[in-house]
Amino acid sequence: MEVHVPTTKASGTETDDTDTYRFRVTAENTDAESFTETAPMQGFALDNLAPPKVKGTTGELNEDNIVVLQWDPANAHDLQEYLVVEEQAGEPLLDDPLVTSEESMAEFTFPGDRDHLRILVYARDIHNNLSAKGEILQLSSDGEVLNIDVTTTRAVDPGTSTVVEDENTGASVQIPQGALAEKTRIEMGTYDTVPGGADASGPVIHLGPSGTVFEEPVEIRVPYDPMMLPEGISREEDLVLLRFEETDRRWVELETTVDTDQKLLIGKTDHFSGFAAGILRASGTPPETFSASASVLFGDASKSQDYRLVALPGAGSTPLDEIAGGNHEVDWQAWWDDGSDSDYLVEYNGSDTFTLSPGNGFWLTGTEPLEYRESVTSVQLNELSQATIPLHEGWNIISNPLDIDVEWARIEQVNGGELQPAWGFDGAFSQATVLASAASGQAFYFLNDQGLEELRIPYVESGAAEKAKPVSSGTRLRLVLSVEDRPASVTTLVLADNEEAGKQSDVVAPPPVFEQASLRFVAGDNANRTSRQSRLSTIFRDRALASQGIRYAMTLAAEEGATVQVRAEGLENMDATHVVLLNPNTGRRYDLSGGKPAELTGTGSATELVLAVGNADYIDAQQQGMLPEQISVDQNYPNPFNPATTLRFALPAQSQVSVQVYDVLGRRVATLVDWIREAGIHTVRFDAQNQASGLYFAVFQIGDRRIIQKMTLIK
Repeated sequence: MEVHVPTTKASGTETDDTDTYRFRVTAENTDAESFTETAPMQGFALDNLAPPKVKGTTGELNEDNIVVLQWDPANAHDLQEYLVVEEQAGEPLLDDPLVTSEESMAEFTFPGDRDHLRILVYARDIHNNLSAKGEILQLSSDGEVLNIDVTTTRAVDPGTSTVVEDENTGASVQIPQGALAEKTRIEMGTYDTVPGGADASGPVIHLGPSGTVFEEPVEIRVPYDPMMLPEGISREEDLVLLRFEETDRRWVELETTVDTDQKLLIGKTDHFSGFAAGILRASGTPPETFSASASVLFGDASKSQDYRLVALPGAGSTPLDEIAGGNHEVDWQAWWDDGSDSDYLVEYNGSDTFTLSPGNGFWLTGTEPLEYRESVTSVQLNELSQATIPLHEGWNIISNPLDIDVEWARIEQVNGGELQPAWGFDGAFSQATVLASAASGQAFYFLNDQGLEELRIPYVESGAAEKAKPVSSGTRLRLVLSVEDRPASVTTLVLADNEEAGKQSDVVAPPPVFEQASLRFVAGDNANRTSRQSRLSTIFRDRALASQGIRYAMTLAAEEGATVQVRAEGLENMDATHVVLLNPNTGRRYDLSGGKPAELTGTGSATELVLAVGNADYIDAQQQGMLPEQISVDQNYPNPFNPATTLRFALPAQSQVSVQVYDVLGRRVATLVDWIREAGIHTVRFDAQNQASGLYFAVFQIGDRRIIQKMTLIK
């Protein structure tokens, strides 16, 4: 019988196939005779013969800058000592330990030139065998201690594509071929606590060696617990993949895909560190006081679009007339929105309602700029480091009373998930991705359709995230409305897969009371929205329903006589070849397919339109369904009239049209139309400013048809 059992190593601290080992084996032969043999041999030592890895490591940094460490004693009868070593770039500095100890504790001085240390504790036996890599203790110069338990390791070659998975947590990393510059032993484990600055829904995953940089991003998958959603989060879809930057001890957001079936967050990273599913938590303390420096311009204050949304920051209260300057109605005018569905604008009346308080704001215009430069006291935050501002149902004028700008995505997260956006106004509305501090004098329009009594604003500075959460996927068609080459509104149709489209809520557009012009979608009757919530700036629809062609109701709001231009963007990314606006009342067609803008004229009231997207046959069919079936002429309106009236006629096809007006003596007093008109419904205006009272006749010559209509002018 021949038996080879490698045991302890003769010398050195690492193992390879050429090392010499001493072995001893005791066995019984078939006659039950016992014998023992010893001899040298070459080979690899079994892991279970080395000391067990050190566990239970804890530490603290005391007031004297001394690091005090403790750990569970290693269960090894031939233990010689413990080595406390620093890890740099994923490698333990075994040849230069920070300290050695024969007990399960040690002390050393924290280096004065370092911000943080990553510490490992190894056990070494009398044969120079070292334990496997155990827990990582990360110490910061400010006293923060993180314990990282490494549970999975795997060597990965740069020439292979590898998936490393931690069976304990379900986390995994997919490393494509060529992502690593050299062979690397990948580590996976967990933190014992969540580093400050984030709320996690599940474990914080360690992926290491910490600081490992990849030639190209690698995909990571981090589990979450739907029963442990952070406070303020009600939907799994609002979780974000977070990465903890160990060098400067801050969290950043990564672009995230949420797999609600597998309960995983999926993202990519270009280096390793700590990762978690959760949200950034408000942190920090606002200053006791800060400077507000507002300068708001109103143009010449002669037009509705010269109004601005104004506010002041801080905890104080200031009557509006104290900062508006001059006399009300002579030098300035202001309004407040009470959220009602009708008669919602309340004119300035000198009451306490018109006091600038934390989180509110007003519509204001004036002949002079609003100037405000003062030191203000910060608002008090709640226990979650959030400012709270009151809300009422419907549309609100809100502001950010803090000294910092806060991303709207952060505000959504802490207020239960999906909110309508905040809107800024500079003569036209635009969605705000950041709620700017009211220190600049700016307020915002916000629709509260969630029944919130207050809005929480976390004290997290804008720009803390590496990347914002991605906007929903899908093909986007944007309709850009401009007045005199200045954008007035942007309206977006998003076509996505049915599941994705069903997850998204349409975005309600602000009421058009102060904007010069806007083009919006109209919510359907089954949308259960009030009249002030029926105009939509973005809609999400099923891509499959659009495969044969789609149409959506729209409304144009523009001042009477104003010429507006509409341009379509993104048609090249859609299956359709044509996009047009149709006027269902006239049958007129405005083609947006060629990339050139179409011109429309405002009526001073809402103009009904239909957006049609599809191939040429589909568009023709939609227009044909809106055209009159026969020639007709409506009675002029008003009638009797003074001094002007409108005449309306319908054409089922393109025709030569003449409209002339005669008095009772048969004299022609006006020619209103005398040219070819397209199919549809048309209107013309007869102005009798210089005519005498009496009976007049409008004579319509449409092709070979002649129609006469009586009109009465009374002055």
